[in-house]
Amino acid sequence: MKAFSSFMENVQGPKVRERSPSFADHFSQATLFWNSMAPWEKAHIVFAFSFELNMVDTEAVRERVVNELLINVAPELAARVSKQTGIRLTAKPKTNAHHDASPALSMDKPCADIKGRKIAVLAGAGVDGRYGQRASETARGGGRWRRNYRQKPRDHRWKRRNRVCRR
Repeated sequence: MKAFSSFMENVQGPKVRERSPSFADHFSQATLFWNSMAPWEKAHIVFAFSFELNMVDTEAVRERVVNELLINVAPELAARVSKQTGIRLTAKPKTNAHHDASPALSMDKPCADIKGRKIAVLAGAGVDGRYGQRASETARGGGRWRRNYRQKPRDHRWKRRNRVCRR
């Protein structure tokens, strides 16, 4: 059995195997994510990058992350992480940053209704059932189907089976 091989064939020019230009786009999705974040979410992302980069021992790796990756996602992100970590920002972005944003990506902009969401009402022993009933009716008012999950009876044998023996 032979491997797949292609032959030259004129189809309005020579037939070649190559990836589409969109395969070379490594940063636009991350840029969209960054642009969609609320200020408090951006601060959290900067803190997370700073924390993780401060755990890296090799200075060259830390500099590459800031100067080759983050700068191409968003110059603001790279500058804030650079300031937080003390890593020198020496590069310029190699990509044209877009300013598109999607409200669906941010936790700061929740949907107006609960349609498509799952809701759980957890109640322990001794809780007035009217509160759970009211929450259930509110959810049903949004047109959602409801399931009842009842607490299983406690298995008291568990304590005996998993008890640490003391002598």
